Amino acid sequence: MASNHARFSISRGSLDNCVGAIRGSHLLRAQLSGQPVDLEADEQR
Repeated sequence: MASNHARFSISRGSLDNCVGAIRGSHLLRAQLSGQPVDLEADEQR
């Protein structure tokens, strides 16, 4: 299944405790601009 969307799981403690997801574009934009990534503020439920 091909997709132009990339989401990454956010977990606490272990991969079994998934608390949300974040878009790959948000991570990339933060990295390119030198900004820190705040996973809890950026997560999508």
